[in-house]
Amino acid sequence: MKRLSFVLSASLGLCALLALPPTAPTADDKEPAGKTAKMDKAHDLAAYYAEDGTTLNVFYRNADGAIVELSRPAGEGADKKWQLNDLTAESRAPKAASGPAVYTTKGGVTKGSTHHVVFRGSDNQIHELYRSTEGRWDHRNLSSSTKAPNAVGRPTAFASDDPATVHVVYRTNEGALVDLYRRNDKRDTEWHFNDLMAEAKAPKAAGNPCAYLERAGAAGTTTTHHVIYRGEDGHVHELYVGDRPGKWAHNDLTGEASGPRAAGDPTAYREQKENVQHVFYRSSEGAVIDLYRSRARDADKKWHSNDLTAEAKAPKAAGHPVAYLESTGTVTTSNVQHIVYRNEDGQIHELYLRPKQEKWLHTDVAAAVKAPRAADDPCGFVEKGSIQHIFYRTEDGAVYELYHVGEGTDRGWHSVNLSTAAVRKSS
Repeated sequence: MKRLSFVLSASLGLCALLALPPTAPTADDKEPAGKTAKMDKAHDLAAYYAEDGTTLNVFYRNADGAIVELSRPAGEGADKKWQLNDLTAESRAPKAASGPAVYTTKGGVTKGSTHHVVFRGSDNQIHELYRSTEGRWDHRNLSSSTKAPNAVGRPTAFASDDPATVHVVYRTNEGALVDLYRRNDKRDTEWHFNDLMAEAKAPKAAGNPCAYLERAGAAGTTTTHHVIYRGEDGHVHELYVGDRPGKWAHNDLTGEASGPRAAGDPTAYREQKENVQHVFYRSSEGAVIDLYRSRARDADKKWHSNDLTAEAKAPKAAGHPVAYLESTGTVTTSNVQHIVYRNEDGQIHELYLRPKQEKWLHTDVAAAVKAPRAADDPCGFVEKGSIQHIFYRTEDGAVYELYHVGEGTDRGWHSVNLSTAAVRKSS
């Protein structure tokens, strides 16, 4: 089975290390920059299934501004124990004023898989924590090395192999989106920055961006980079550039699709097999909206809008939705789409669409396992073997994992309190 995973972010903390208020901030809160950075209390969690398929990794910022990692080996078994590590202390990095964004790279300037965490520091600059192939975490200040403008909010990050580059995109206090980038090869390892708004002549951003890659061609021979954000006009906008050298361009997705205005930050992915792009967000009415476009030859190739909450008869969303794909078939012949969100009662809900399924359906995940209420947005991914993982922070500050096993005697949803299950890494 070919694996497909996406990095997504939400808010979280360990009960012993984090003491955030039980009431989560609204998605519309705007955060000004100043001499002293304002602590962003949302989007404190990010997670991924490592590029080499060996580990599950969860990252969050605690009440002291430290970036903490929870990790365990992939797979099932009693020996797959969660381990806790304070990355800020290990790397001697400054405190974080935002939650982290994360990505992994494989190959390039390193022989194996490397782990990367980026965040806005208390100095309003963008910092990176990275783990060497020897296993130790180190720190670098990306803003100072590029002389890039200060940041507000939380950055997003992704790696591309066509061309081999890594990107960190964030919002400035003036509403611009800045791209910090470097080649992931031996030709040029220096970081550079680019004002995407100025280049694309796009409207200002009012929220945090997200990004994804679109692979095209018979064997994914070309790649388009996409950055999605909510503008000051409440529309969802797209910045994109092809795999060959060229300028970033702009598209108003909400305007083209005649969709409702956005109330929070978007999330996005592309279905490789079906060749369909998807952008999901919460409307001001609490609906989960899907903006989608098909690149199939018989499609009109325009953006369209669909209210998934109404279609699935699901409860309203209270925060940002997160999305991930589950690959099925021996050669990734189809995908199961998953949208996870927190409702107004703090319960974790899932919208899903399986192959040949006519419409989106709904599952109350928290009720299925009698899990505690969520204090902020969840995040998730699918591990090889079609095991779903959802992580979130509870009202008492604990970190919970909801996971779904699709095969065997252990089928169904389960829950575990990672705050009590994790073991602190020995120094």
